[in-house]
Amino acid sequence: MEEKKQQSISLVNREYIEIDGILNVKKFEEQEIILETELGTLNIKGEGMHMEKLDLEKGEISIQGSFDSIAYMDDGFKSGGFFSRLFK
Repeated sequence: MEEKKQQSISLVNREYIEIDGILNVKKFEEQEIILETELGTLNIKGEGMHMEKLDLEKGEISIQGSFDSIAYMDDGFKSGGFFSRLFK
């Protein structure tokens, strides 16, 4: 039986985010972060973002800053942002 891929995203007050299921960090700048995750490429945009914790062995990242958008960027899922898939 194939193991189902999972990912958890916890956002607090648009200022702190914890994400698991991380495979790789493709880009990390103060205004844009691109993460390769188990569920696809995740793009995070905002201001003043900085990494609090990164553990690729556990697949976890924590980021602090001001977040404007969180969206998957691949064709493997329906178009739309994170919240459009959360409430489908």
